[in-house]
Amino acid sequence: MTVAGLFVGILLGKEFTVTTASSKSFTTWTLLFAVGLLLAGYLLRPVYGAFKGSATPSWSLYSSAIACIIYLALYYVIEIWRLRAWTKPFVCFGDNPLLPYLLNFAVHPLLIVVQLEFLVDRFDSGLAGWTRVILYSGIVLGLSACLTHRRLVRIVL
Repeated sequence: MTVAGLFVGILLGKEFTVTTASSKSFTTWTLLFAVGLLLAGYLLRPVYGAFKGSATPSWSLYSSAIACIIYLALYYVIEIWRLRAWTKPFVCFGDNPLLPYLLNFAVHPLLIVVQLEFLVDRFDSGLAGWTRVILYSGIVLGLSACLTHRRLVRIVL
């Protein structure tokens, strides 16, 4: 998904900025790019399959297409419709983006230490799996927000 953001930024970044491009042209190019990614993923699926765990080309292309669609939706909500109040809690993730990524690798060992490892090994499918993912993400992002807001951890490269 990072690659999708990178490609969209490289391909469309110079041509399409909020100030220079019309929302129609930006929407057209982003949708065409997403459709191209979906088509490429569909064509490669018989050869490689589409498995997240194996990081197959098809899965990567499908994920990138989804990322483009999400990016476009956020563009409309934030830049076109100017609905920005809901984004304030997420600003700290942009200020310190590596922290949630690195905290993700610390949570599992921490669960082992506090003897809650069963939370990782179980609840891996269906509604229980979705609930676990949402809670896990909330914990990592909440911890990241707290550490960033209090200026306890700042990761700079």
